[in-house]
Amino acid sequence: MARNIDGVLLLTPVVSIPERELIVWENPALAERIRTGITEAQARRTVDLGDFTDYATDTNEE
Repeated sequence: MARNIDGVLLLTPVVSIPERELIVWENPALAERIRTGITEAQARRTVDLGDFTDYATDTNEE
């Protein structure tokens, strides 16, 4: 927040994102890969890799 010469408060809009998503904002190549993946999934151009429950853990890291 800042105040101009007339004493009017100036507010700066802010967008908050989770820290775990910051890497996508900082890495344009990663963001493009994610957009490509979403586009491919929407077009149903995906490959079924099977069930990954063997790799699941009981702990919730979020």
